[in-house]
Amino acid sequence: MNHEHFDILKAYLCESKSHRWIQENIMELNSPTRGGGYAAMNILHEYDVRNEQKGLLVDYAVTPKNILALLNELNHAVKDIDTSQHNYIEGAVTTKTVNAYERNPKARKECIAHYGAICVACSFDFEKTYGKAGQGYIEVHHLLPLATLPIGYAVNPIRDMVPLCANCHAIAHRKQPPFTPQEIQKMVNS
Repeated sequence: MNHEHFDILKAYLCESKSHRWIQENIMELNSPTRGGGYAAMNILHEYDVRNEQKGLLVDYAVTPKNILALLNELNHAVKDIDTSQHNYIEGAVTTKTVNAYERNPKARKECIAHYGAICVACSFDFEKTYGKAGQGYIEVHHLLPLATLPIGYAVNPIRDMVPLCANCHAIAHRKQPPFTPQEIQKMVNS
């Protein structure tokens, strides 16, 4: 892909620029007063980009190396697929900004020391299933989501935290507020 084609794809997919704007400002071609943009549209079509994809990559950091992979990952321009199977392109690099809430490793250790490394919802024991590789492994769930707590809240590892296996922990966070361990236990036992 040449530099101009990248600029055209980026303007359309990331900046939601019109065909006409691209043609006049990137391709430096005059467009008629009404309509226009057909030259830009033809280049976009070479990459299987259609009208409904305008602005599709607005939240992504694109480069000449990843723009087509991003399109493929979003299943809009997948090329050269063996039609006897479903194959999907993955692995495009994106940049995301998220809030991360610090956890105190001492609180985690105290929670596990109190409850043991066994899921309180389903009684799964990683060591029983995986032997030495699972010894002492368990996830710890905050009963009060950290994002909802005031800054500086002092977490009580016995009252505010419980050990959950990875499956139960994932289910707990399938809704907001999270499912309680008791609710998950009822699901498992039903």
